[in-house]
Amino acid sequence: MLIDWVKGKTKAMSEDLAAITTVLAGSKAFQGLPSAVLASFAAHCQPRLLHTGEMLFQKGDAVSALYVIGVGRLRAYGGSDNAERALGEIGALETIGEIAMLAAEHHTATVRAVRDSLVLVLPRESLMSLLRQHPEALLQLSQVVIGRLLDKLRKPDPGPPGPRTLALLPAHAGVDTRVLALGLKKEFSRLGVVRILDTETVNAALGSTIAQSRFDDPAHNRRLVDWLSAQESAGSLLIYLADAEPGPWSRRCMRQADRILVVTDDSSGVPATTPLLRQLAETDVEATITVVLSLSRTPLAASDPLGWRKAAGADSHYFVRTAADVASLARSLIGQGVGFVLGGGGARGFAHLGLLRAARELKIPIDLVGGTSMGAFIGALFAEGRSLDDITRLVRETFLLHNFLNDYTLPRIALLRSRKFRRRLEALFGERRLEHLATPFFCISTSLTRGAVVVHEQGTLTDWVGTSMAVPGIAPPMVWNEELLADGAVLNNLPADVMRQFGRGAVIACDVSSDAAVSAAGIQGPDSDALFRWSGTGARPGLFDILLRSATLSTEAEVRARAAHADCYIRMPTAGVGLFQWKALDRLSEAAYQHALVELTAFKPRLPLLAQP
Repeated sequence: MLIDWVKGKTKAMSEDLAAITTVLAGSKAFQGLPSAVLASFAAHCQPRLLHTGEMLFQKGDAVSALYVIGVGRLRAYGGSDNAERALGEIGALETIGEIAMLAAEHHTATVRAVRDSLVLVLPRESLMSLLRQHPEALLQLSQVVIGRLLDKLRKPDPGPPGPRTLALLPAHAGVDTRVLALGLKKEFSRLGVVRILDTETVNAALGSTIAQSRFDDPAHNRRLVDWLSAQESAGSLLIYLADAEPGPWSRRCMRQADRILVVTDDSSGVPATTPLLRQLAETDVEATITVVLSLSRTPLAASDPLGWRKAAGADSHYFVRTAADVASLARSLIGQGVGFVLGGGGARGFAHLGLLRAARELKIPIDLVGGTSMGAFIGALFAEGRSLDDITRLVRETFLLHNFLNDYTLPRIALLRSRKFRRRLEALFGERRLEHLATPFFCISTSLTRGAVVVHEQGTLTDWVGTSMAVPGIAPPMVWNEELLADGAVLNNLPADVMRQFGRGAVIACDVSSDAAVSAAGIQGPDSDALFRWSGTGARPGLFDILLRSATLSTEAEVRARAAHADCYIRMPTAGVGLFQWKALDRLSEAAYQHALVELTAFKPRLPLLAQP
């Protein structure tokens, strides 16, 4: 195994201090120091190999050494074990622990290897002794510490780093991952150099059979690890192609990847743990695993994305059928996608039609859609792949030409039974499920039982879009796992924060709420009968208006908090449109279109590079 390689590597570096000195000389913490000083530090360094996934130190550990990365890459993690999140990465020639070392503090993060990495360990006692002997080295190290602290002040939360290496694994026999790799390479080439690495490429560069080198082959394994590390250090985005069968190269692809794409055409029947997926499960990886369903013949609704996710141990999936799908996948994989968040607000939600029209005309891609209440309804229709004309027609039929919200009942639970509206949803969506949508989609509801937001990414559209629109008091809540779920707008009328957590890129949020939702213009009062004998100057608020406003009441502070999660926050001109003023469809849609054109045109230059037309 790798222990033999590290023995060989350690022996070579121990016998040749020049190699260690070269690594130190390339590090900011030591570069520029006299050769004699570098040699003194090199003599006290101890090489250590970390396997992929192995921990260098844990949050809270006492500082025992300064670490310099010779080969590979490590990642720092913060938070708790149950909610761990990536803080940043440390690459070749970078140092770890200098701030905690000089401050005599404990480590504030956990650091693990995301590659098979070689680390130089300089014990604290040796370092402190050397710094006293060589003040110029202390000054150099202090400058690095100050630079790190200034970077933290400038970028307090840079977020998780995007992947620089992808590995494509065929989920079963007959899947050709090269076609997808070439498509991704074409998209990523806009960012810089992209290399596809497979057994043939490696063997051509290093010699026959090198790609299949086992980890317990010291000489060949050392050459391969150094070469792969050099490709990554050169700034290239690397796409690894695993073999069709388990073996040393396939395992190496898994261990070298920041993100693993398990590719299936879903033609093999019921998802199963194939030999390659079994090897993946047995391999320690730090990579995120994603299923890509490359469907040229299988209809989306006939596929089993959740089954493949379970078989692969994946946390997400994408459908790829066209070149546009490949482009969307590429954007989403590296955090350069565009997510649209559609808020709730009854008839004011018709403004989303104007937003989508403006985005289409400006050629702004939509890689993920999320919504609540009316935003969930329109967002689901879009995510199905329907045209904007078709969506507008269906919205008009549902809310303007026909009244599906008039099945009143004795208000023991709600004013409406909502059976007519559910039948309408069934007619529109059938058995279509969220996980089968062409564009990734989520909607939210509110658990009245727990007082918490519930995010829906799986299940039937009829169930969860309907639940996201079930205003308490007007429509009955959905019962699910002993909980009562209702309109998502009760707690979050614009889930830009939920969209942000997906980490797929820019967030565009469309707020259709209005501060003047319910008022009695022209009446001073106090008058408890004013709404019964109306004498105001505007429209009299009705029961539905009062119930909906009560159920979705938000403050300006909450609006600002939601806006903070969006890269582009658009508050639509919805003033004067009642919550159930369905006849405002055309007027509001056109006004929203004109408003969105201005806002999106201004934001367009700030889109990620891959999202630029």
